[in-house]
Amino acid sequence: MITDDGTLRASAVVIAVPLPRAADIDGALPAGAGERMRNSRMGEYAKTIVVYDEPWWREDGLTGTVLDVDGPVQMVVDGDPGADSPGVLVAFSGGRAASDLFSRSDRREVVVAELVRLFGAHAASPRRIDDITWSEQPWLGGAPTAIPPYGGVFEPSELTTGRVHWAGTDLADRWPGYLDGAVRSGRRAAAEIIRPVR
Repeated sequence: MITDDGTLRASAVVIAVPLPRAADIDGALPAGAGERMRNSRMGEYAKTIVVYDEPWWREDGLTGTVLDVDGPVQMVVDGDPGADSPGVLVAFSGGRAASDLFSRSDRREVVVAELVRLFGAHAASPRRIDDITWSEQPWLGGAPTAIPPYGGVFEPSELTTGRVHWAGTDLADRWPGYLDGAVRSGRRAAAEIIRPVR
């Protein structure tokens, strides 16, 4: 592998990046796969972390979990289950709702207003708000997984060539889009490399 920092040599390589970002890695893809990968796209996914002085929803007998298909936030979870911690609600937005939300300069206020609608007046006074949309991250371009053109999925076997192996959450046999899927995929790639030759 040739980089700006020098040349590296290895008996095997594991590539674990979002698949649309890997399409232009010279020599990494079998014939035909590069175009399909280049025409793939990542999903739209965003997260807003809202921190309160205390987890007041627990005192109200609530779990902090919400599923809502119609609003700017589709899912909310209790982000910190520790008894002595501040309260943390994590709000997730996906698809067009994420795009619409992150195109607004008042997006954090919109999320807080949604939490007030869902949980009541206690939600109106967070002490801190942070957010991220994966589509603005240059090495990701979106989340949670690559969406191939015309549907379907990418299979590791169609990408692996010789000493180049593929891993990452996009190629998980279970739980794609989650850390669990990424770990499973990494273990599969490692097993391919260390498998004894017969």
